[in-house]
Amino acid sequence: MGTRSRRTWKILTKLSIAAVALFISAPHVCAADVAVLSTTTTAKRDDPVCNVRLSGPIVPGDNKKLESALDTVGPRGAPSDHALGHYRTTLCLNSPGGSYSEGLQIANFLLERRFRTMIEPNAICYSACALIFMTGNWTFEGQYFPDRILHVTGQLGFHAPYIKGIPQKTYSSLDLEAAYKASIQGIRLKTKRYAVRCA
Repeated sequence: MGTRSRRTWKILTKLSIAAVALFISAPHVCAADVAVLSTTTTAKRDDPVCNVRLSGPIVPGDNKKLESALDTVGPRGAPSDHALGHYRTTLCLNSPGGSYSEGLQIANFLLERRFRTMIEPNAICYSACALIFMTGNWTFEGQYFPDRILHVTGQLGFHAPYIKGIPQKTYSSLDLEAAYKASIQGIRLKTKRYAVRCA
């Protein structure tokens, strides 16, 4: 391998590692605020009411806080009504995103427990928060059905990772393809343990 090839490979390695690191964990310093607003579930036919609201950046540890908060919401109606999705627990979201791995843990928790997700008027939900929003669901006879509400003035945003520290120069399509493949492989290895199912 020549000097130029080694230099290009070093840059590509740096690019792929940076992509994985930034995609998995955004640099936020403040944890999300998790607030219990109502401890009673809502009938599906009624207007949704926020039981728990997650606000602010998502960081490691927020999943445990959210689990504890959602566990305070008590059932209403017969157990069979809950099994049929007649009563719903609603998680409201207002977050710019944050830790991708923590978002995956929260998403898996919501999938297992079958919660409704909602973005309220003028609220935002980007990046890892968007992943959480998409897992709002209920099940019937083993089938998953989406249960998500986005207000017309709310904002839901998905984005690719933003990478800093890469030299400003022109890269060939082969360079970019190699970096992309390395990044995807790194993300797959990191997220393999979190199997997010689509509704």
